[in-house]
Parts: sequence; C-alpha cells; structure tokens
Amino acid sequence: MRVFTLALASACFIATGCVKQQPQLPANKGNVTDQTTLALTQANEKLIEAEDSLLADYVAQQTESYQKTENGYWYRIIETENKQAAEKREVKYSIFSLENELLLSEEKTIIPGKKELIAALDHFTLTHPEAIQASLIIPWHQAYGVSGQSPEINAYQSVKAEIFILK
Repeated sequence: MRVFTLALASACFIATGCVKQQPQLPANKGNVTDQTTLALTQANEKLIEAEDSLLADYVAQQTESYQKTENGYWYRIIETENKQAAEKREVKYSIFSLENELLLSEEKTIIPGKKELIAALDHFTLTHPEAIQASLIIPWHQAYGVSGQSPEINAYQSVKAEIFILK
C-alpha cells in the first residue's frame, strides 16, 4: 500500500509539474497611448489630406480623364486586352515628376499583390489585369513615402507613372 501511495503521489507531482504556464504581458506593456506615435499619425493624415487636395487640382488641369481609387491614386487606362490575371507579369514602368521630368525607369517580372512595386502600381496591376498600358498620378503616400528613393525621388514627392504590361 505504501508503494501504491508513493507511486500515486509521484504521478500527481509529475503531472502538475509539467503543466505549461500561461504567458504574461510584460510589465511595461499597457494600454497607454503613445503620444508621439499619435501625433505623427495625425500629422501624416493632415499631409495626406493636403496632398490629395493639391493632386485633385492637378488632375482637373489634365486634358485626359482620370479615375480616382479608394487608395488615393488616379489612373487612366490607355490600352486594354481581353485576358485573365496571370500569376507572373512582366512590367515596364517609368516614374515622372509632376513636371514630366523622368525620374526612374525599370522593367521587371512581378507577381501582382506581392508588393514588388510601389503601392499604387502593385494595387493597379492586381485590380486591372486587362490593362496593357496606363497612366497613373500617385500621391507620395502611395509612391515612395516619407523616405523617397535617393537620389532620384525625394521624400513626400507625388509622381506620375506610365506602366506597360508586357506579358
């Protein structure tokens, strides 16, 4: 009987000793709002609103008609082809300043939706598989953002893009 009691006590001790403890939040982690992050977010939202207003005026001055997306960029499809979305697409695109100065030109094979291009171009190739050639007017937050792409593209620079879908 003594052996049985000892075995039972050992089994209970082992069973309760092997239970994994629940993870805990770090002591410095709380529901306190970071005021710096909040202030930067609000400042960026104000900058985006101001840029949207400026680009709306810029688009109104264009001779071609552009459509605005919910993401905040404008596009104009120049040429289409009746085709389905491909897994990989070969694209050639050129980035211009709003004064039509060529800033960057590249050709690459991409998978739409995998963020291999700037946000607006990636979204456009994903949502418009029928487009072969298009022109986009892109606000800075959908292009190269707060960092730009030195030395060609400045921070907070809105751009125009011409995109050709080759395959």
